[in-house]
Amino acid sequence: MSLPTIAGVQSRIRTIADHPAFMIIREMADTLGLDVASLSRAFRRNKEKFPAGYFFALTPDEYMKQLGQSVTTAGGQSGHNVQTAERARTDLQQFAFTEKGALFLLRFVTGDQAESAFAMLIDAFADRREAELERYRFAIFKDRQTYIGKNSMRQAIADAAAERWTFGQLTACYPNWSKPRLGAEIEEMRVRGYIPQHALFVPPYVLEKRRNERVLLDIHANDDRQMRMELEG
Repeated sequence: MSLPTIAGVQSRIRTIADHPAFMIIREMADTLGLDVASLSRAFRRNKEKFPAGYFFALTPDEYMKQLGQSVTTAGGQSGHNVQTAERARTDLQQFAFTEKGALFLLRFVTGDQAESAFAMLIDAFADRREAELERYRFAIFKDRQTYIGKNSMRQAIADAAAERWTFGQLTACYPNWSKPRLGAEIEEMRVRGYIPQHALFVPPYVLEKRRNERVLLDIHANDDRQMRMELEG
């Protein structure tokens, strides 16, 4: 049997819609070098001790899709597929374990292998989270670059935030820019996460003025549409 690796464990960390990342007992045992019967027995004996949300049941369809196997409909199943479906129903009784659930389960397994498996599981989930966070950071960076583009106002906002300017310093540097519009751009970039939450505080009256401008523009646009409809009618 090959020694367990972080990459091997991570390859068995599954995801499914509306559920956190999870592992199933059979694959935990395979990748961590543990006995599946021991893990199953540990869970059955201590199931009531697991906090809510540490494990959940997969449907047969969800289970089969996670293993990358297909089962034909009744009447068209091969012997191998029937056996696979039956094994799925058996394994389903062992449930799917979130990161906390998998670590909690290992508390009830003794031996040196269980201790090394515990450390391996911690590293595997931690590295996976860091990789996901790095992908998220990169996506935010790309979105930010696209959003700012060659827009001089947005670029000035980004530079001012980086230099820790105040809103007053920014408006003093660009006196010809509309303060309400500038304030609205700042708040949009803040919501998107493109500038720090504490940067460039915009006075409430500036934002209120921008909202009032928008209301007036909407009113004028509606009046214009109504006039056109009356002329066309």
